[in-house]
Amino acid sequence: VRYAMDSLRSSREMDSNWWLETMELGRASETKALAEYMRKQGSDDNTPRTGQERVLDCQLREAAALSERALKQLKLNWPKTLSAAKSHPYYVLEKDLNKRQMLVPGAKLTGKFLKAYPLYLRSDVAELCSADGWLRRGKQVKVDEEPVRILEGRAGGGSAAACGVTRLFAPWQTIPYEPPAARDGKVPKNEYGNVLCPPLVPVLPRGVSKLSFPRIGRICREMGIDWAPSVVGFERRSGRYTPKTDGVVVCSEFHDAVLGRYVEEETARAESDRRRIRSVCRAAWRSLLHALLKRRALRLEYGSSKAVPAPCPRPPVGSLSCSEGSEVSPQAGLGLGSVVPLPGGEDGGRFQVEREEI
Repeated sequence: VRYAMDSLRSSREMDSNWWLETMELGRASETKALAEYMRKQGSDDNTPRTGQERVLDCQLREAAALSERALKQLKLNWPKTLSAAKSHPYYVLEKDLNKRQMLVPGAKLTGKFLKAYPLYLRSDVAELCSADGWLRRGKQVKVDEEPVRILEGRAGGGSAAACGVTRLFAPWQTIPYEPPAARDGKVPKNEYGNVLCPPLVPVLPRGVSKLSFPRIGRICREMGIDWAPSVVGFERRSGRYTPKTDGVVVCSEFHDAVLGRYVEEETARAESDRRRIRSVCRAAWRSLLHALLKRRALRLEYGSSKAVPAPCPRPPVGSLSCSEGSEVSPQAGLGLGSVVPLPGGEDGGRFQVEREEI
């Protein structure tokens, strides 16, 4: 059913005896195909195999047969319109390629035309990337290679004056990425004085270690070892793309020494912060206690024996004056237990000082 598009009609017209005889003839071909498949996989036909392995072999051969059948159908069902050719998985028109695509040299014609446009195989289409783009894919451009295409445009989306070009290279102009190596305690840097780290490149340079901690660059400078900022991406700032750094890169032989020094510095820094916070808290409490003591001394020295008058009625919001007929003796002061009118607030602006003993 999965291999025949008209299986239902064929099953009604099929003779059962003929079908059994035909299947019997095909068993020899099936055994031969299985032996060929096992030979390609590098295993011996006489090797005993478990039931799970046999089921897996059948599934793999069935998937290969289905993919081959789908490919044959794609070859037969070639696009008949220009819009269908744009999204066809097997055929493509050269005019539908974008600016970062091109046909590989020596691409063969399929012999089919669509409104005077020749159809090519989509497998003959090559993707073009810049040198940095190929680097992210684990490849690097060969030395002295000329770009196959140059795109003009603004560099980093900046102002009109900051215009640049993008040089695109084809896959046949690249080789597998070979990371540089650290030598004599020196970190391999690029022309900008930093080191590209994953995910910008597949792997770090050989013989280096990455330390992603804040303020660790200062430790490296104080120790006098060679280091470089690690660039892990780019971020947009003020309309331009700038490198995004995350820690530093040092040689592997200095990794433990730098990390130990960093732990000591951070421990001392945390202890200093705790002492500073404790000193600030003590000063605040000392100031508060001195103010309370001074207030108590003034109340005892200048306080009147007369009873403190009744508190003022609730003043309007935002007003500091009491209602008419009420007055507060200036000799009474602002002792404990008195009511002080304050502007605003949900309670009408009054605040009562609790009576406490110092």
